[in-house]
Amino acid sequence: MTGTKQFMGHFSFDADESPCAVARPFSRDVLGVEPTTLQTRFQCALDGQPIKALALPDGSVNARDWKSGALLRGQWQASP
Repeated sequence: MTGTKQFMGHFSFDADESPCAVARPFSRDVLGVEPTTLQTRFQCALDGQPIKALALPDGSVNARDWKSGALLRGQWQASP
């Protein structure tokens, strides 16, 4: 929407520091961003509004819902 400002959630790195998991509550997803190029490598659509996210080495993503605090879980998908 034009003229709308929205915040993003927290970001985190795994032990290898790649990718950076970026929670996006208004997009209902978590992005996996390559830290050196800032290119989106992965996306994980979720059934909530993730405010904090953590990517695990097996490709799974755990996040905390912004409003309810519920645990959200998903898998990385290659970004188009």
